[in-house]
Amino acid sequence: MESTTDFVPGFANYTVRSLHPADAGTLQTFFERCNDFNLLVDGEDVSPTSGQDIFLEAPPGFPLDEKFMYGIYDRPGELVGLLEGMWGYPQAGICWIGLLLFSPGARGQGLGRRLMAGFEAYVRSQNFQAIMLGVVEENTRAYTFWQNLGFELVYTTEPQHFGKKWQKVFVMRKTLP
Repeated sequence: MESTTDFVPGFANYTVRSLHPADAGTLQTFFERCNDFNLLVDGEDVSPTSGQDIFLEAPPGFPLDEKFMYGIYDRPGELVGLLEGMWGYPQAGICWIGLLLFSPGARGQGLGRRLMAGFEAYVRSQNFQAIMLGVVEENTRAYTFWQNLGFELVYTTEPQHFGKKWQKVFVMRKTLP
């Protein structure tokens, strides 16, 4: 599925648009502002190539043209959020969210909840039946966020290696009506 169609984010004063490798520098700056997230997940600082690397991150054998990356921009045009994932993963009819991240100044304002309302409507309009994602065990705020949006725990993985940390992943799913 092509990810060039922008979806309606569900709130005013922000725009959502597809990101491409030419946006790697902007993404790098964004990731550096969000270093607290990297420390939580990986236990280390953001890599100097994170802005480029995310375009190539996918499960083995998964086609990169089925990956989506949406930037959330405020009115002045600053990247304040990222929604990244894959269409048709882990199976057809499923949309997988790999990352939903907002810069520290944009957190706690309800943007994630409103963004997801717009994204869920978009995913539904594309005939997907469910959205899945994984949350590392130390990210309790994210787990609660997704739970409050109606996502349910499907299973918990064995500890996996993330940078300098080993963490279980809580795999969650929301079936779309």
